[in-house]
Amino acid sequence: MLKDEKSQDRNQLLTNIPFNYDGYWNFIYKVLTKFNQECSDVLVVFDGVFKHNANRRPDPERTSSLRFTEFKASQNQLPSLFRREFIDILRELDIGVNVARGEADPMIVRLAQDRNAYVVAADSDYHLYDLPQGYVPLKFLNLRALKGPLYQMNDVFAGMDIRGVALWASLIKYNFVALTNLQEFLSTTQAYDRKEFESWLDSTEPDEQKRHLITTEWLLLRFIQQVGSATAYNQLIQL
Repeated sequence: MLKDEKSQDRNQLLTNIPFNYDGYWNFIYKVLTKFNQECSDVLVVFDGVFKHNANRRPDPERTSSLRFTEFKASQNQLPSLFRREFIDILRELDIGVNVARGEADPMIVRLAQDRNAYVVAADSDYHLYDLPQGYVPLKFLNLRALKGPLYQMNDVFAGMDIRGVALWASLIKYNFVALTNLQEFLSTTQAYDRKEFESWLDSTEPDEQKRHLITTEWLLLRFIQQVGSATAYNQLIQL
């Protein structure tokens, strides 16, 4: 950005080509300024370039995947102009920036553990990690007030050890076991709160395909909680 441009409203600094991010920079600047003022330290971590795991189940509504463009044989990369402009704002505010070599999740988790920090992100995978201060979903965070729900792993996976959580995640997110086989196996699982779950599902999700997937996720959670990670692994791995 040129020196004489800094005094202009960011919305006036339009690009010479159609650019869908024009009009958002004032808001982003205000939000990041709020983070800087309210937090003792702020660090933003970007994904690097990485390939999709071929065994991952497709999930077109996955929030993080919607933010990427295809790049060189199914690799992912943020649009370059978006990244460059965003980093310019971070540098202007003296906010730290890290870029992972591949997917950023492992780096973010390690940094959060080392720094005893919160993770704010738009990726439900952080429910799966044992984070010292917990995970705040960006979707539910009031960006003007910096207030929102805070989750620890035990809030979602109550009574499960890290092996049980890893088993649940592996079977739900990857196609090591066919989804139809998993659904058939879990169909006989008894759960004390099944009526409450079905009532909640009826009131929130009309799409039948999504209902089946959410039900499978919930039944697998209850199954592992009931029998423990070791027994669950021994039975499920045979599917």
